[in-house]
Amino acid sequence: MMYRKQILVDEETRQNLLWLAEYENASESKVVRDLIIKKAKVKMKNAIKINAVEMMLKSARRLEKLGFGGAADSSINDDYIYR
Repeated sequence: MMYRKQILVDEETRQNLLWLAEYENASESKVVRDLIIKKAKVKMKNAIKINAVEMMLKSARRLEKLGFGGAADSSINDDYIYR
């Protein structure tokens, strides 16, 4: 089902939309829909990445509280590399 929406654009955006619709041989509505879908996918993908990082940090903090913390400075035991 399609819903009717009205948007306000400035003259430059209107000209860009007209050019893009002609270039892609598509309606202005299709161009707008495609751009919104493309932008939403990028934003959702970034949101998922951010949530994954936040989840990993929370897990690491919980493990530290339980005593499973790692070395404070892992370079301490790497001196043999530079001899």
